[in-house]
Amino acid sequence: LVANTSSATLKLKDSSTTIATLLNGVKTLDVAKSSATFTLIKPASVPQITGSYTYTGSEITPQVNVTYNGTALNPSNYSLSYGSIINAGNYDVTTTLSNGYYFYDNNTVSFSYVSSLSVARADMQVGVSVTGWTYGTEPTDPISFTGRPAEATDYTLLYEGNTLNGGTYSGQKAPTDAGTYTLTVTFDQTANYNETTVSSTSFNVSAALVTLKTKTVKISFGTVNENNFN
Repeated sequence: LVANTSSATLKLKDSSTTIATLLNGVKTLDVAKSSATFTLIKPASVPQITGSYTYTGSEITPQVNVTYNGTALNPSNYSLSYGSIINAGNYDVTTTLSNGYYFYDNNTVSFSYVSSLSVARADMQVGVSVTGWTYGTEPTDPISFTGRPAEATDYTLLYEGNTLNGGTYSGQKAPTDAGTYTLTVTFDQTANYNETTVSSTSFNVSAALVTLKTKTVKISFGTVNENNFN
């Protein structure tokens, strides 16, 4: 309840109190032989940020829920103000009421309320592939990524697989023995992305071909001595 005079403001916590029921809107009362106009104002719930928000690279529009007597308040009765919301992190969203509504929280009456909105880091949607090579050669940029964010510059590599001679391999350096392998890449957490691990399909380090060179040998035969066989 608000008294529209230059010298006094009177507020009621609950619109269902006796005086509020008596006024039932806007009335004029005789106060100390003076006329004062009182306007009923209505307590709305503390606004709640609805939904969850994850980084997408695009501007985020927050949604809030404000109720009056258990019913969602029409958005025409309040406005939202906030800065640019894009990156992962925490943001303030201010809800300001109008048309006779107010907030009552911790014994405090106000027409605006600041809520905290959290934007979570996203998982990277990235792919990795490896082009195989031949044993004994040096691979040239065999790893390629798809969908890697520009900020995802730090990562670790793990090669694993089986060699053609029956052994196994696991290490951060590219394998040198012929065999079949996979590559697992773990991207470090960034400002907007969670730590993310992806694996390639299998690739081969092919066995090298061995080229045999032949040499012509000239053999001379002499006369056979029959005595050698006796």
